[in-house]
Amino acid sequence: MNREEIVKGIKGCVGAYYGFRCGECPYGPYSSDCVKRLHRDVERLIEAQTPRVMTLDELSEKTDVFFESLVYKTIDPALSNGSYDDGTVGLMTLEDELFYMDEADYGINWRCWTSRPTDEQRQAVKWHA
Repeated sequence: MNREEIVKGIKGCVGAYYGFRCGECPYGPYSSDCVKRLHRDVERLIEAQTPRVMTLDELSEKTDVFFESLVYKTIDPALSNGSYDDGTVGLMTLEDELFYMDEADYGINWRCWTSRPTDEQRQAVKWHA
């Protein structure tokens, strides 16, 4: 299920307090199974939004990231411009700073997150040596 269908399912179940709206729910008519499937999908949706360090392959496409650098001691929103033939990844910050980061140093001196991590999340994910 996609995000919109999950939200529609939640609204249908919450609507049960005011009269069932199962006909509007993409999980089907009311049963313990539909509630379990909705619960599973809500958990997956929440997990998908949890910040995580991206793989280098994910940076080969243009995508929004949070760029963390040990050298610059920063974590900032940026746009990955993708991988280049010379083994670098281009990153443009909101301040219009363009960085060409060496792919060989990924996870050692720099990394990118799917969304802004907390300080605790950043500390929990170890850098490669």
